[in-house]
Amino acid sequence: MVVDHGLQTGSARVAERAALQARDLGLDPVTVVRVEVGAAGGPEAAARDARYAALEQAARAAGADAVLLGHTLDDQAETVLLGLARGSGAASLQGMAPMNGLWRRPLLGIRRAQTRQACADAGLEPWHDPHNDDPGFARVRVRRNVLPVLERELGPGVAEALARTAEQLREDNEALDAFAGEVAEDLADHAEAGLTLPVTALAANPRRCASGSCAWPCGASSGSRSRARRPSRCAVS
Repeated sequence: MVVDHGLQTGSARVAERAALQARDLGLDPVTVVRVEVGAAGGPEAAARDARYAALEQAARAAGADAVLLGHTLDDQAETVLLGLARGSGAASLQGMAPMNGLWRRPLLGIRRAQTRQACADAGLEPWHDPHNDDPGFARVRVRRNVLPVLERELGPGVAEALARTAEQLREDNEALDAFAGEVAEDLADHAEAGLTLPVTALAANPRRCASGSCAWPCGASSGSRSRARRPSRCAVS
């Protein structure tokens, strides 16, 4: 499936050309879907939301179990670096997950240059989105200016190190989630209205497991307990 965002003059022609290349590779069926890009969250977020919605709808209609996305190690490194610059927490610094529900990212361990070389070796001519060279976008400035400076000043391997950081944080967060879930399960009292959690017992646990790196859907009450409608994960902030 080729998504035409309609953001540039001639985008329909570019989309049809991409579809033709896909058909020449033996893919069938190949469809082109034009989406309407809104304005919520800025142009990048709006285009991403429209694209993902179209992909999800097509996947459901086809009965597909997964959608393969083309994010590379460079995309992951940029995501982590942007998160660091914004002061994001561990959940954001995990970057993009290799598997997340319907979405799969099989190229997260591969550099962008390798994908370009693979296209050249296969005789394919990829289309380079002009938006990827527009310095008005923070991600483009990270890609063109910040990462090259870090590589030059700190030595090669910065992108790989950032991607490893994302992977390690994801493993840490999964461990915290599991630990928080065990704590909550031990402390939870099942009641007709839902669950009750003793706040004092939660506070006795490590701060990260008592206030927020995981999510437990409960609201603190004025008494000594918090109440949740259904069990999930411990709320750790």
